[in-house]
Amino acid sequence: MGRLVDWPERLAAHIEDWRYKKFKWGKADCALFCFNAEIAMCGQSRFEDFSGQYKTPTGSLKALIKFGKGDLDKSVSEKLQAVDISKAQRGDVALIDTDQGDALSLVIGNKLAAMGHDGLVFLPITAAKKAWRI
Repeated sequence: MGRLVDWPERLAAHIEDWRYKKFKWGKADCALFCFNAEIAMCGQSRFEDFSGQYKTPTGSLKALIKFGKGDLDKSVSEKLQAVDISKAQRGDVALIDTDQGDALSLVIGNKLAAMGHDGLVFLPITAAKKAWRI
C-alpha cells in the first residue's frame, strides 16, 4: 500500500483535525489517531478491523488479543515494517512509553504527535522506542 500523491497535505489536515480532540477509548485514542492517519495518507488502513471494537482500556486489550497479536507492539509489527528510529520519516508510526504503558504516535519531522487527555501532545523524536513505516 503506497501513500497518495497529496499525502503531506492530508497528513497535515489529519493532525489539525485531531489537535484538540479529547482522549476517548475507541473514538479518539492513540491507535485510532495513527490508523486514521494511514487512511488519510494512503486511502485505507491495514488496521480497520480494530475500529469500533472497544470502548474501554480492557476492551482495547481484548481487541488486541482478538484482532492482533496480543499487545500493541506485536500487533503493529505484524502489519507494518519496522524501521530504525533514526530512519523514521514524517507520517511513520512510533511506539512510546506512557504512564499507562505503550502507546502509538506519529512521526512529524523531529517530533512525535501523540494523543494526550485534551488533544495532541508533541514529544521529541527521542521519546520513540520503536518505529514502523507507513
